[in-house]
Amino acid sequence: MSLMTAETWLAQTIKGDSELQALIAERVFIDYAPNGSDYPLVVLSFISGPPVTNLSVDVVMFDEIWLVKVWVEGNSYVPAATILEKIQGLLHKASGSTTDGSVIGCMQEDLFRLAENEGDKHYKCFGQYFRIYTQ
Repeated sequence: MSLMTAETWLAQTIKGDSELQALIAERVFIDYAPNGSDYPLVVLSFISGPPVTNLSVDVVMFDEIWLVKVWVEGNSYVPAATILEKIQGLLHKASGSTTDGSVIGCMQEDLFRLAENEGDKHYKCFGQYFRIYTQ
């Protein structure tokens, strides 16, 4: 059991999909995108991960919440929504394993969206929280 299991699984799953590769290439980042990154891009952020214990208080898994944000440049949310819908299809009800551990299951939770400006440039984001059970 590793604290890096969900992060590794999320990045590998998203980067490994050929349809998403055509849209975002390898632009999947943890916590923030580097300055000068091309758009669209995906940012993965760890929100929380309390341990789940048995009656002997042994940790049997982690109940993690991850935020997946899709950022696009422009005035429309449509490109971000299209990419997020593909990510939802990949992650919701999925499981898998990495060299770090196992993902027992993943389910989509709350959605959100936001917009930001930087001078004359406009950026839109669609995001979704995912609950991921890891061992």
